[in-house]
Amino acid sequence: MIIGVDWDLTVADPATCCVRIGPTGADLPGHVDSYAGPTAAGYPFDAFGVWGAMRRVNLSDAGVVNAAWGDGCFSDTNTLVMGQVMVEIPKHLYWVDTTLADHLRYYVADIADAGSIIRNAANDADITLSATTHLHPAFKRNTVVKAYIYVGAYEGYINSLDRYALESCAGRTITLTAAPATYRTAARARVAGAADKWETLDYLTLCDLQLLYLVEYANPNCQTTLGYGNCGDGTAILETGITQGVGNVSYGLPFSSYIYHAPVSYRGIENLWGNCGTHIDGLITNNYVVYVADHGFNDTTPPSGTYVTTGLTLPSAISLTYGKTPTVATATACPYSFIPAAAATDAPVDGTKWCCDDFATATGYCNLVQSGWWHITWGLNGIFSHQLHWPLGAGDSTVGARLVYIG
Repeated sequence: MIIGVDWDLTVADPATCCVRIGPTGADLPGHVDSYAGPTAAGYPFDAFGVWGAMRRVNLSDAGVVNAAWGDGCFSDTNTLVMGQVMVEIPKHLYWVDTTLADHLRYYVADIADAGSIIRNAANDADITLSATTHLHPAFKRNTVVKAYIYVGAYEGYINSLDRYALESCAGRTITLTAAPATYRTAARARVAGAADKWETLDYLTLCDLQLLYLVEYANPNCQTTLGYGNCGDGTAILETGITQGVGNVSYGLPFSSYIYHAPVSYRGIENLWGNCGTHIDGLITNNYVVYVADHGFNDTTPPSGTYVTTGLTLPSAISLTYGKTPTVATATACPYSFIPAAAATDAPVDGTKWCCDDFATATGYCNLVQSGWWHITWGLNGIFSHQLHWPLGAGDSTVGARLVYIG
């Protein structure tokens, strides 16, 4: 099934800027009428496409699924025997329609939907979904199509008793302070240092998670739709595994509860926002020009080799604030990216307008940290956080990493 959202870029209120749409129609009401998917996020999406197929698994170092959540032998803690606790995401298609001024339309479709038609927003062309052209780039690494990618269910811990390898396991104190290269080495330690198998969470994978969230919830403010995460009142960082009992479903405390120190889980991925910052690999900026790699992650300057330009140039010298939205121009240049085109000058301190999450840029060589700090104002901490001002390769006592398997 093809499921989409129309994002009206002129509307500041995240609760009303998006509407669910289907693939056909002569205008927006027509596309709304063609929508046949779930009427609400969460469990109604469990029976649909990639969302329903996402699941926690135990993944061996060789990339073999040993068990899935609900199996008697599945374990969130016995990772030395059963394998790392990861969330399996099947490959899927996407398309971003940029043909209508001040609107972006994001579609997600199953591989089986290849050959299906989407009428564009300008109502002057039909788009035929292709299993190759419209495959989300997270599932194509060094020209090789991947049936699945696997994201750490839990934030990373470097285990000094197991090869100093980065792990995804419940009941751990998250490893902070390390430089991105240290986390990268610890991830690759699972396969004797080989690259392009076990890595740290990379930008293309993050973009796919942002897309899946947006199309499911039709609201960019994940902290009001799903939960704050651990943030905002100076409480301590949470250890991993608090959501192990909820398994594959999403979990969070509602906006009205005003509880800032509870975990959140998006389809089995615990604390994808909140709790601590996360180094995101595979993206480097050089004087505001954005470079992205799908493999061969490194901190080389200037960006070269596997890093290619995206067509995006960031607005200069944005001190930490809130991002506005992508635009038709930025989405045309790099359709999978949700990097804001500008800062939101009218965003309140609680982050309840536009993208709702933090945004910063700086000159020189920088990498991306997705914010999530337990001690920072809650409105900063969401899935569309883009802190692009971190000096390339620098560690910090508030920033960790998360495993990803792309092998």
